[in-house]
Formats: sequence, structure tokens, C-alpha cells
Amino acid sequence: MNSKILSIFSVGILMLALMIGFASAGTFSLSPTTLTFSKGDSSENFTIKNDHPTDTLSLSLSSTTITSGSNSVSVSFNPSSISNLAAGATSSAITATTSVPSNFPVGEFTKLYTISETGNSSNSEDLNLVFINSFCSAGSVDDSGLVLKVDITNAGEGDDDTWLALDRIEVEVELENDKGIDLDNVIFELGLFKKDSTSNIIDEMNWISKDNEEVEVGDIDDGKDELYLFEFIVNPSEITDDDYILVVKAYPDGDESDLCIDHSSDLGGFGDSEYFADIKVDKESDRDKMVVIDENSYPNPITAFCGATASFSADIYNIGDRDFEDQIKVVLLNNELGINIEEIINGDLDEGEKARADFSFPVPDSATEKTYTLQMAVYYDYDKDDDSYDRVSEESFEAFLKVEGNCAAAVSEEDVLVSAALESGGNAGEILVVKVTVTNLGSASSNYVLNPSAYTPWANSASVVPQTVTVAAGSSQDVRINFDVKADASGEQNFNIEVLSNGDFVLTQPVSVTISPKSVGFPFTGFSINSGNAYLWGLGFLNIILVIAIIVVVVRVLRK
Repeated sequence: MNSKILSIFSVGILMLALMIGFASAGTFSLSPTTLTFSKGDSSENFTIKNDHPTDTLSLSLSSTTITSGSNSVSVSFNPSSISNLAAGATSSAITATTSVPSNFPVGEFTKLYTISETGNSSNSEDLNLVFINSFCSAGSVDDSGLVLKVDITNAGEGDDDTWLALDRIEVEVELENDKGIDLDNVIFELGLFKKDSTSNIIDEMNWISKDNEEVEVGDIDDGKDELYLFEFIVNPSEITDDDYILVVKAYPDGDESDLCIDHSSDLGGFGDSEYFADIKVDKESDRDKMVVIDENSYPNPITAFCGATASFSADIYNIGDRDFEDQIKVVLLNNELGINIEEIINGDLDEGEKARADFSFPVPDSATEKTYTLQMAVYYDYDKDDDSYDRVSEESFEAFLKVEGNCAAAVSEEDVLVSAALESGGNAGEILVVKVTVTNLGSASSNYVLNPSAYTPWANSASVVPQTVTVAAGSSQDVRINFDVKADASGEQNFNIEVLSNGDFVLTQPVSVTISPKSVGFPFTGFSINSGNAYLWGLGFLNIILVIAIIVVVVRVLRK
């Protein structure tokens, strides 16, 4: 009997608990359940409905805060309490008002605020408080009919939403204007903030696009759109291992407080908010990859003439999470040009710091006109006890040298024509002058050196004036070779003209000349004797002797 009574009593207690639970659960509701605040809209209204069929409702609303780091937005309610709200009734509007400090970070911040029935904390509802600290100076204003499109691309080693130091970032921004009015002098602007920070570091990035983080894209008429590509390099000196937000806004120049848009569904793909993209920035943790050369810090290609001095400077960064002391070394190599340069940079290279290596080297006159690859490597983690480096960059860095102009091009035999003609002389024992004409049949200006050879059997020496000539493509130039002909030389003689260009042999041109023998004669007559008239000269001498003898005889006879 007692057990039966106990069972009935237990069931009664359970039913009573269930009835109390049903009576207290879900007995009021909020409308709306989310309040969104911004710079230009500091207060929002909501109502509370008593859903209980018979009981009245009382509750209090104390002030609260939405926090971001050390900053906070205060939220107060008016009225701050509701007493004896009748069953089924809805309260008058309750106003939630924000108080925002001037240095509050840009971004979107939320808090779930719990409202509980007085004396019954288990009967409660959550009010979602959202504060948007807009990138627009007065918040998004008059943005209906505008569509902002944003495409973020990491063209470096990292991902679109995870950036590494020295990554190349491209942000494509497009504004579509379907507002029904024309927009004049529209400005696109980017911002980059560490989360919970008020410092905009976007201007400190290494910019590639010409107008940095702010550009005027011009007028955007109704029904039209405009697009611009921002490009920059993530500056290792300005970032840390942390979370960042990228923000974008568009507005007519001078009218940001009247019309501005800073939200895009595209940004929602980089986190939970359409007002900014969540970006993670990572430092390099592999020690063999921590010291690198910024290949965007010097022109590519570097240009130089043959025979000139080429020079460039390269930025070296520590993109890792530790410091390196004393010194680093940068080596520049190219075997074709004979380049092997070591540049020592003294001083510590701490995390995020930058150093600069300066290179200067001559380009050979004989270099080929083409683009050369210069290889660079960085040695670091210096051990001064051993005077050595414990680490060398895992990656090899490249610069490109374009050699063009003033170069001594390679010349083939088909590229040059050599002809020769007697200009003066031709007698034994005298100077013989041969005029040589050099014609450049190639497509580029060339230097030529002319050397006479194989002349020693008939000439004592030879000189070339000038010996080196530069001849433009399709042009000709004359050179003279002066031979000191031997006294006993005669008849047809030969010699060679050797042509060299850029130190390379090009061709040999054979040449023939005719030498007249040296004359023999009486000094008082001025006439000469040679093998062809010796007999006649003999008869003449004999006649002269006879005449002289007759004259002597006649003179003697007359004297007697």
C-alpha cells in the first residue's frame, strides 16, 4: 500500500515539474532578433512579446559592451526594464543605443546579449548585437543600386587568403552603377589592418600599381561599370604572424559622406563578413628559406651596352621569425660573361629587416647581343669563430641582363669582301702602295684588322694605314698597304691580306703585283742600260773612242 502511494506521489511530482517547465519555456520572443549598428546609425529598435497564455512578464535590460581588443562599444537600452507585460501583449519599442570611441578598429563585431525573465533566468532569449565599423568615413551611405565586386589573387607563393612575405597580391575592384544617376570622379581605395588595430598599413606595402592604395577611376555613368587592378608586394618589414583584414570602398571624390559603398558578397568568401576579407599572414619558419632576395626590387631585364659597365641593386629581406647577426654575403654569377662577385653586407639582419646589395661589373666588348641569366645566392647565419656561413638560401634568385648595342658581332667569310689595286710604285728598290677596299656585306657594323703576309721574298717590310677600320653594314672603306720593295726584286710577286674581326680570323685574300727591275746607267747621260740594249750601247762606245783618237791625231799634226 505504501509503495502504491509513493508511486502516485512520484508521478504527481513529475507532472508538476513538466507543467512548470512548459509554463516557463519559450514564454517571450524578440523582434527582430539581430540589431546592426554602424557609424552613421547609432541606435536600433526592437520589441518583446509575452507569449505566455496567462502570466505577466517582467525583465530588465542592463547595459553591455561589444569588445574588440582593448576597445569596446557600449550598448544601453531605453527603457531598461519591463514590468508586468500582459500575456499575449507586445512591448513598445525598446531603443538600443551605441557609444563608439573614435579609435575603434575597422571591421564587424558581434555579441550575443541574453535577456532573461526577472526571477527566472532559465526563461531567456538571445539578442544578436552587431557593430560594423565601416571603412567609409560615415558608414555605407546611399549605396542602393551599387554593386561592388572584389577579386583577391595571390600571385606569389602563398594562397589567396594566406599571404607570405614578398607575395605579389592583386586586388581587382569593379563598381557597377545601376543607381539611376551618373557618378563623377569615382575613387577606389583599399585598406589593410591587423585585426583589432586602428593602423592602416596598406600604404607601407611595396606598390607595383602606380597610384598605390587610392586611385581615381573617373566617371561612372548610370548603367556602366569601371574596373581597376591594385598590385603590391607584401612588405616583410610591416607584417607579423597574425590575422589581418582587407577592406575596400568606392565613392565620388569629395562626396564620401553622402555616397559610399564598402561591402561586397565577394569579401564574404574570405570569412564571415561582406565588409572585409579575412587574411592570414605567415612568417617563414624554415631557416633555410628565411633570408631571400626581392626579385621585384631591381629592373628585369637590366640593360647594358657591350663595353659598358652594368650595375643594379637588390633588396635582401629576413622574412623569417628569428634574427641573424654580424653579416651576410650575396654572390652573383654568370660563367659566359666571367662574372663571379661576392658582396659582403655588414651588420645584423633582424626579423623583418632589409639590406641592400650593390653590384657593378663590365660587359665585355665581345659579348653576344642577347639576354643573360645572372644567378644570385645568399649566405647567412654567420659564424665569426670559423669565418663561415652556416646557411645558404635554399632558393636561387635570378636577374636578367639584356646586352644590346655597341657589340662586336661575329663575322663570317661571307660577310666581307676584300679587293686590292696598285695605287703607286712598282719598281724594285722603291715604295709600292696597294689600295685595299673592305666591304661589309653583313647586317651589322663590324671592326676589321688587316695584316699583310707572305711578302718577305720581294719586300723588306710592309705597313697598313689604318690597320683597324670600322665599317657600317653595306658600306666600304679603303686601307693602304705600303711595301718597301727589295732592290733585286722583279717580275710578278704575290702576298696575302689576312682579315680578322673581334680577334677571330675571317679570311685570307691573295694579291699579285708586278715589279720592274732596278735600272743601271751612266751618271752623266742619265740613260740606263739593260739586257735589251747592251749591244747598241757597245757600238756607241766604240765610235766615241774612234772619234776621240782621230781628234788627237789631227791636233798633233797641226802642232808640227
